[in-house]
Amino acid sequence: MIHHPKAPPESGKSIYMPEKIASTFAVKISPVVTECSPEVRGLDMSIRNCMFPDEHHIKYFKTYTLQGCLIECRMNWLISKCRCHPYFYDFEQANLRVYNPPPGYQKLNSENASAVLNCSDCLPPCHDNTFLVDYDMVPDTDPTTKESTGHIDVFYKEMGAIKYRRERAFTLMQLIG
Repeated sequence: MIHHPKAPPESGKSIYMPEKIASTFAVKISPVVTECSPEVRGLDMSIRNCMFPDEHHIKYFKTYTLQGCLIECRMNWLISKCRCHPYFYDFEQANLRVYNPPPGYQKLNSENASAVLNCSDCLPPCHDNTFLVDYDMVPDTDPTTKESTGHIDVFYKEMGAIKYRRERAFTLMQLIG
């Protein structure tokens, strides 16, 4: 689970690592940096499809990330439906309970099935740092570890990073004229 330090990890994106004697699980990371020019800020969010850091504030995380926004959106939806939260989230609100399906859960579940979760306000940040991850199981060439259960080697794949820049290509007047 390689992620930005200010973004919550996503458990569904984990990597299965089989245990294999005398092997190395090599995890190669390539950083990807996306920047956005100031001219893009003038475009509507629906057109540019991203948010600047000062445009959206989330309650449960200090820094805006798409993952944090989606988690908060799901939590707010869950709180509005049952005034509860999953056990793995710690909330300061004393009036919330840990979700424990009540008797008649199937009925409750079918009633809420029609309620749609809408997190369309969550957009990726205009400035972002992500990581491409490539992994492989390779034989361990160290003769002293021939009988060991293996190890993980995490390293940068290249010395540099991939850098993208979002820019406004032309104005409306340039398009017309």
